[in-house]
Amino acid sequence: MNFFASVLVHLQVAFAMFVLCPRRYPTGGGGGGEAPEVAIKGDPALDQAYIQSLLNRPERMSWDEYKEKHKDQLSDRLGAGMERESLEYRKKLDQERNSKVTSP
Repeated sequence: MNFFASVLVHLQVAFAMFVLCPRRYPTGGGGGGEAPEVAIKGDPALDQAYIQSLLNRPERMSWDEYKEKHKDQLSDRLGAGMERESLEYRKKLDQERNSKVTSP
């Protein structure tokens, strides 16, 4: 079977799947009337445990407390670390230049 024949077979199969069998392969186009209302009930013990976990969850740090605790890490990531590294590098270059200029 050559390439074009195999493509034709695949197209025929796709046509049969999506056009001739719309109920088996819905396209999500809506319609079909109202959906039946079904109440989904979970396990009451799991529901109660979830509610208790929400009520008894541990205290979290506020953003201000977090910033204060991790000030160095945040400043490094927000750009102050780059400035500090640049200043240190500049000082190193200045020292090297001064040592070369002052030496005969």
